Amino acid sequence: MFFGVPGPMELIILLGLGGAGLPLGVPPAEEVPLMANVAPEECVFYVTWAGQAEPDPNSPNRTEQLVAEPEVQFLVQEIIRQIENSLIQTAQREEPAVVPLVKDVSGWVQTLLKSPTAAFISEVKMTGEGPPEIRGGLIVRVGEDAARLKAALEGYQSQFLPPGIAQPLQVADDTWYRLTFDPEAPQITWGVRHNYLIVGIGEGSVEAIWAQAATPPPKWLTDLREQLPVDRVSTITYINVKKLAEMAVPMIRDRDFQAFWPASGLDKITTLASVTGLDDQGFVSKTLVGIEGEPTGLLSFVDATPLAASDLAPIPADATLALAARVNAEAIFDTIADMVGRISPRDRQQMDEGIAQMEQEFGINLRNDILKAVGDTVCVYNSPHEGGLVFTGLTAVIPVKDHAALSAAHEKLIALAKAELKRAEERYLEMAEEHGFYRRPQPRIEEFEFAGEKIYFLNIRGEGVPFAPAWCLTETELIGALFPQNIKAYLSRGEDIQPIGTVPEVAGLFEGGSGPVALVYVDTPKLFDLVYPLVPFAAQAGFGALAREGIDINVSILPSAKSIRKHLRPDVVVVRRNAAGIELTSRQSLPGGAIAPVMPAVFLLAPWVAFRSSGPMPTEVMKAPAEMYEERVIEKDEAYPVPEMVPDTPDPRPAYEFEPVPR
Repeated sequence: MFFGVPGPMELIILLGLGGAGLPLGVPPAEEVPLMANVAPEECVFYVTWAGQAEPDPNSPNRTEQLVAEPEVQFLVQEIIRQIENSLIQTAQREEPAVVPLVKDVSGWVQTLLKSPTAAFISEVKMTGEGPPEIRGGLIVRVGEDAARLKAALEGYQSQFLPPGIAQPLQVADDTWYRLTFDPEAPQITWGVRHNYLIVGIGEGSVEAIWAQAATPPPKWLTDLREQLPVDRVSTITYINVKKLAEMAVPMIRDRDFQAFWPASGLDKITTLASVTGLDDQGFVSKTLVGIEGEPTGLLSFVDATPLAASDLAPIPADATLALAARVNAEAIFDTIADMVGRISPRDRQQMDEGIAQMEQEFGINLRNDILKAVGDTVCVYNSPHEGGLVFTGLTAVIPVKDHAALSAAHEKLIALAKAELKRAEERYLEMAEEHGFYRRPQPRIEEFEFAGEKIYFLNIRGEGVPFAPAWCLTETELIGALFPQNIKAYLSRGEDIQPIGTVPEVAGLFEGGSGPVALVYVDTPKLFDLVYPLVPFAAQAGFGALAREGIDINVSILPSAKSIRKHLRPDVVVVRRNAAGIELTSRQSLPGGAIAPVMPAVFLLAPWVAFRSSGPMPTEVMKAPAEMYEERVIEKDEAYPVPEMVPDTPDPRPAYEFEPVPR
């Protein structure tokens, strides 16, 4: 790195404190109406964050209490101080003249991140081969620091920009500067007016910002605040997905993507927005995926019947991790099949032919014997009472609607799988005997009876495989787990078991109306008790890597478990369908950042990535199982090649010389 540019470890920490995970505006200061007024009527992107208030240790809000903890305050301040020291030391070694600049910029960055801010892009126009035309702006209330900030920016400008780039101009009796880096690039105009730093992108953008400041907030923003109410707002993020898609999708020449986009239902997404802040107890993040018309494709799951409290009965109240969702297996299969057919009719034909061949060979009907036979609710949990540590006890429970059909199909599949595994093991042993191979244990499907039920598990028997996936089909449920012990624990439950629906954070989700279509529950205090004792071990090792980057932090800065644990409460994420689209609400103790709006997009685009990565399924995969195990005889010398012995030769590479880094 040079003249204060962060190295890899510093970037990691800066991203943690000042990027996606930064709790901007936590706790939030009083809102500045101007930040909402400047939002344009026609908007592509908008983000705003509140000023950061002094945390009140006596606040009823647990997140604010946590932020106010002296040990937590010291941790953050010490990390920031060490990063600044590292940047300054690097500048002193490589370019001492910029040391004052590094100190100055570091202070201003912290000031701006803690100040009420709004940034937006109002227009993007594609101009063929040239760069796009962009109009947007930024406004920051810097208060009493306005004059000092303007003087600092003018100094940076004169010191680092080539002559002619910055031209002064008069706007509303104030001196502003217009920056022209390239004739084809958008002009940037900046200035300070009253207590605000204002930056405009594009011709006339600054004048538009100040004119917009005198008008009420746009309707889309007021609607968003009503749809996603938060008591004390920290951040608001808005993305006009429809406008961006109208520009970007036609430019993607991939024919498969052009078919995938409407087939997936993603073309119905209009907006992606998020509001975060504090409620009466902790940190809350609400995200809305706006949908036009009825959801289809990947979005159709939200139209499922909402969960009822009784659907969560398989999940015990002591669960540290839990997930419940309304999942219709038949509808998911039809959605995927329809998407494949619209993207590639040939792949759909191959898919149908492969399924038909499989059904004929296995003697089952995929739709009637499996998809229709299972229920439409999935519960997954980890219970320490039933032997789960963090995630080792993950257990899934799915209700069964047609036990006779599913049991018959299960018996056929088990018999075929056992027979094929046995044939494969016999062939392997024959080859091992003939060629002198090491007789590596081969996988088997084992079974045993417990509590009147038959439990199956895959005994992989290979070295380094830490799991033994198990399952059990009862009259009413299909149970799966990472180990058979968790299924035994589930089957041996007594009547005294309390479901997770009795936990206050979950029970409240079903009060006053229908429940969500999906929810995730994390018992943060219990997980903290398990994980945090290991943090000093990991930190001690990690701080050594930071020291090599000049960040001299030691393990003593970590807060005590007591200072954090008392402020934690369970985290809950729910997914609901409302009139505007899909709403995701997260309530937690630890403040989050601005990454929430991005996660639905990542989730929804994942099938496209998987489709493009895998390509069309070869027809050979759907052939009879016996045909999939044609093996080539491997000779002993080929299986265990002996490396060729060569005489020692001098290493042509020059020896490294290490010099001590000046401190």
